Amino acid sequence: MTDIVNTLLLGLSLGSLYALFGVSFSLIFTPTGIFHLAHGAVFVIAAYVVYGLTVEAGLPWLVSLLAAVVVAGAFGALMEFGLYRFLRRRNASHLIVFIASTSVLGIVQAIISMAFGTGHVGLGIDVSPLWSQVSFTNAQLGTVLLAWAVILPLALLIKRSVWGTTVRAVGDSVEAAQRRGIPVQRVFLWSFALGSAILAPAAFLQTWSVGITPTVGMHVALIATAVTLIADGRGVLGTAVVGVGLGMVEAVSLLVFPSGWQEGVTFAVLFAVVVVSGLSQHRQLGHLR
Repeated sequence: MTDIVNTLLLGLSLGSLYALFGVSFSLIFTPTGIFHLAHGAVFVIAAYVVYGLTVEAGLPWLVSLLAAVVVAGAFGALMEFGLYRFLRRRNASHLIVFIASTSVLGIVQAIISMAFGTGHVGLGIDVSPLWSQVSFTNAQLGTVLLAWAVILPLALLIKRSVWGTTVRAVGDSVEAAQRRGIPVQRVFLWSFALGSAILAPAAFLQTWSVGITPTVGMHVALIATAVTLIADGRGVLGTAVVGVGLGMVEAVSLLVFPSGWQEGVTFAVLFAVVVVSGLSQHRQLGHLR
């Protein structure tokens, strides 16, 4: 019984982290249609900002987290303004954008490796079980609480605000949005900034709970992509629920498969969804918007 409880609690904390990955990625993908694998670079940058300021500079973790939110948002906006907008103006194909985004991820991970080394680092903040019979830690509880403290207000913002309506309109049709006078380029810029900024809490949570390495970015980008594709435009809460579901699937898989199979189970689910629903055809592989 204890093993089942531990598994479900692990799935809840892992799923809450995945929910943040997916929601942050979907905020960018919904209006722009860009498979932004450099989202993983944003995660790495935010994580090492938190690590550098907390561990090496000795600042309080809350100050480090707020700084990471600002840096992540600024880097995301820079990606849109300095890279993707440039490629759109040249009518670049999705393949070119994919290669450019992946290259940014690789470059950032290499720079972080040179600056901080390739080893595993953490925040040095206490991580301990909350109860003697259950392995659920304070870091995992913090993950659940902070993740949903970000997701729930964001869902309300997207659903009820003018900006959220505008983002959905651009996601439905860029051309129709432009005819209605919606500033599409500004929507893209703010979507990148916000989607990147809310990835910073996820970076903090993972660095606190299990630590990170500079190469973690690709894993984050792939999980975020999987969550977004499976959610298939079901909004912030729908995407978050898919993230929790994938976390639960991974956690339960530990009862059956060795630990190294966890990520494989996630992508097996994605493969099944793509094959059964034809999800991959929902976005045409033409040119950038």
